[in-house]
Amino acid sequence: MRWQILMLRYLLWRIQPQVVHVHWAGFAPAVMSAWRGPTVITAWGSDIYRAGERPAPDRLALQRSLRQADVVTCDSDDLAREIAGLAGTLRRPVDVLQWGVDVDTFAPGPPIHPIGRQLAGLGGPVVFSARNFTPLYNQDTVVRAFALARRHVPEAVLVMKFHNGLIEERDRIQALANELGIAQAVVIIDSVPYEQMADFYRVAAVTVSIPSSDATPMALLEAMACGSAPVFSDLPSLREWIVDGQNGYLVASSDVDMLALRLVDLLQKPDLRADFARRNRAIVIERGSEAASAAAMQATYRELAR
Repeated sequence: MRWQILMLRYLLWRIQPQVVHVHWAGFAPAVMSAWRGPTVITAWGSDIYRAGERPAPDRLALQRSLRQADVVTCDSDDLAREIAGLAGTLRRPVDVLQWGVDVDTFAPGPPIHPIGRQLAGLGGPVVFSARNFTPLYNQDTVVRAFALARRHVPEAVLVMKFHNGLIEERDRIQALANELGIAQAVVIIDSVPYEQMADFYRVAAVTVSIPSSDATPMALLEAMACGSAPVFSDLPSLREWIVDGQNGYLVASSDVDMLALRLVDLLQKPDLRADFARRNRAIVIERGSEAASAAAMQATYRELAR
């Protein structure tokens, strides 16, 4: 930690910023030790939701940093409540700001990149598991539920994406697919440039994400913007976006049977998916656009710089 602080002091001396913005609250104690100017901390989710798992000294340092920050932001009301409960007294209420999605890039339509055309040619309706290969995201539940769903929709394909995840977790999930006899219907794609990610959602009839804890995942906003029907964890932050049965489905992250039922329901009902898509596109444009979120953050920077 001491070496990190010295390096940070040197970098900040070289850069001479007006405002320092810390992403992932767990990094804040080191930054706050090296910097005394205006500071923004943005919490991402697990840095707060799982703070109780940290050693006591680290948790206390995190609490002090949150209290000292000029502005603390996050992307859900539920996470804001967790921050306030952890930190106690803050300099001002937590700002709830979305990362925001580019609603022009992430929009419904046919795939436009080679990866999208490859996915569209898989020969059946696509379920896209949008999160990475770590235990938090419960990919084993997704695979088990998909195996059950294929009994009713045997042509369905599960697409998963590996991006800086745990190789051993990916191998475990591949082994599970082999064990369940669905390896031929499970496609794992390596990282692609971000601008091509919209094609995953355009091709996917359903996007699934069932982590054990979460704030507002970009995967949700991207799926909603592109018209892919969302099936996500039944968590307080997700209830801020999805009304179960009205514009998506919410399931417990360990409920294999319910997840399978929801997948089958959506795969067999294109009219229901279309209804969800219309509602979700309007929601994202109103509440989750990148342009609106960036403008709000820029206003905060200007206020602090003055």
